[in-house]
Amino acid sequence: MFNLDFGLSAIRLIGCAALLSGCGVEEPPPTGPVGDCTKASVLETTPRTARRARSAGFSGTDEAYTALYAVSCASVSDCSKACTQSGGTQEMCAASECLTNGVAGMDCLPPPVWSNLQGIQLQSEVPEDAAQIVAVDSMYRDHLLTDQFALEVPAQAVIRGIQVGVRRAGFDGSIGDDSVRLLKAGQPAGAERAAAEPWASPKLEWAEYGGSDDLWGVNWTPAEVNAASFGVADRRLQGCP
Repeated sequence: MFNLDFGLSAIRLIGCAALLSGCGVEEPPPTGPVGDCTKASVLETTPRTARRARSAGFSGTDEAYTALYAVSCASVSDCSKACTQSGGTQEMCAASECLTNGVAGMDCLPPPVWSNLQGIQLQSEVPEDAAQIVAVDSMYRDHLLTDQFALEVPAQAVIRGIQVGVRRAGFDGSIGDDSVRLLKAGQPAGAERAAAEPWASPKLEWAEYGGSDDLWGVNWTPAEVNAASFGVADRRLQGCP
């Protein structure tokens, strides 16, 4: 069992500069058809960081989650019921366990979920300040949902690529990406961008996903990426080679 930390996530959009009105771009419009970047220079927007992080499986407080470990049980159903009442989803709570506590009793063991979610708003060099999860082998793997990037892409822009930066740290070589996808209208959408290599550094370091010509398998409008519900869904995997 070990801590896995997730730092700030940042979004960078790449589009046609000549089509980005109101962005300080002073050049003639492209002579090709609208949406054609071949005759326009390309502009990378300033990276924006997420303002909100959520656990996909548990909406309660860190205190409410911790209290689940002290729930006495006779069966898993007792744990699942207490879990859902505290803010867990049915999928997350169904992975709870009822185990002997070593003192002639049984206590609940909830599956791991992301905690310290306010850490997404900090840029600290201390991994424990970031959003984190205790990674153990479990039937349930929690998504960390980050959104509210407050992007201001003009309505005339043509989006050509999306790059996501994740500042991350893992304390064991057996941890790695399970899923990295974008959120469209609050739901995971498009292509998977999880990397194959395991995490090896205990220090928070940036990892990049996507790029200047990568739309993650989805066509995006400025309104969709400007929405508060646009973001990143990140899930961790224990047991990397």
